[in-house]
Amino acid sequence: MPSTTTPSPYLLLTDQNIGSLCAPTTADKFHIDLKTINLHSNQLRCLDIDVEIIKNIANNALIERRKRKDDFRDDNSSNDIAFKPIPIMTPSMKSKPKSSSKTKRLRLPCFPVLNSLNLSSNDLSGAANVNNPNLTTASLLSLCPNLCELNLAANNLCSVSPILTTTTILPNLRELDLSYNNLESLENLPLSTPNLVVLHCKSNKLSTLHDSVLALSGMASLESVDYSGDGNSVRNVEGYHDLICSVVKQLKMLDGRDVIMR
Repeated sequence: MPSTTTPSPYLLLTDQNIGSLCAPTTADKFHIDLKTINLHSNQLRCLDIDVEIIKNIANNALIERRKRKDDFRDDNSSNDIAFKPIPIMTPSMKSKPKSSSKTKRLRLPCFPVLNSLNLSSNDLSGAANVNNPNLTTASLLSLCPNLCELNLAANNLCSVSPILTTTTILPNLRELDLSYNNLESLENLPLSTPNLVVLHCKSNKLSTLHDSVLALSGMASLESVDYSGDGNSVRNVEGYHDLICSVVKQLKMLDGRDVIMR
């Protein structure tokens, strides 16, 4: 009897010299059941994809997903093959040595059920593209409306605003890792991640209460904040502990330790 459980589709492309992203063509297969993408340690410098293309592929993906659901209901014998893990690498990627200095371009579909995205150890410091008004740096995240976990650690980011803009709302994001960057402020965070529960922000350059503590005001679901590690001198500011606990009243963990109200 075929198993009714289905595998969780994933895409693992770490250390592949991927330098840019592009939107799919109409001929591409939409991996609409993909739930995890790991692009750790590549050479990504931006997340730009044309806005109009995003609208088109999102509509096509919705149609394709509905069609696949209907097919799945109509043919129970296909249960074992209806959902397959996404191939890890294309043959062309496998044929090139890992040490190749030539960067690759990764073609991306729309991901309506993606819940985990790892972009750590790239170089997204150049994410803002002010030269082309038709592009948005939040485009990749706009393809992931149900994202729950996002890792942006070690990307040389000086600000979160090029990635998490005021128009990029991730209502389902629960965990965000911004550690090991050069962040001096957390502007836009409450607007773009209103339901965040866990914030990792170790080893940045947060120095003022306004940019690191008051910036979290209004985040009613936030339970854990970690500003530990080198660089975040705000932890040495008088009143830091009491202020962050008063701003984030439901906080349970601060800098890796249980919160004890004074």
